[in-house]
Amino acid sequence: MKRLLTLSTFLLLGAFSLLNTGCEEQEDPATVPSVDLVQYLGLWYEIGSIPQIFQLGCECTTAEYVADGPNQIKVINRCRLGNSNLINDIEGNAVPVPGTGGAQLKVQFPGSPQADYWILALAPDYSYAVVGTPSRSSLWILSRTPVLDDAIYNSLLDQMEAQGFNVDSVNKTEQSNCNI
Repeated sequence: MKRLLTLSTFLLLGAFSLLNTGCEEQEDPATVPSVDLVQYLGLWYEIGSIPQIFQLGCECTTAEYVADGPNQIKVINRCRLGNSNLINDIEGNAVPVPGTGGAQLKVQFPGSPQADYWILALAPDYSYAVVGTPSRSSLWILSRTPVLDDAIYNSLLDQMEAQGFNVDSVNKTEQSNCNI
């Protein structure tokens, strides 16, 4: 398998994750009250997202979170580029924001500034999650499995729309025939 890593991808990640989508002031979206970060660790499949420039052409997108010391999480994002065998991956780190019960983290990838990673919805059994940014320019629906029940997916979209996210911009992520 070939790997494709570009510095421009890393730089664009930081720039676009910090953009604000509107001029009017809104309250920040609500996060879940608390997160057991140990239970949150592991592999997550992206089920849908608001497209980000650093994910253009990605299919089979996953995020893996691994404990990396006290209050430190290694983040490994990976995707296959189109129907090719090229894999795009990047490794960064995340740290919980004090006083947020683990529901807000700061994530940083090489060459990028820290970005917000807010857990906005989370299944009681940690089988799915929704992550976004306070600017509402980024949103990811994640699942422990490559497929999420449509009723749950649509319910999550409804919840995020109620929080002010433009859910018409959310695209489903291709997760079939993935070998990454």
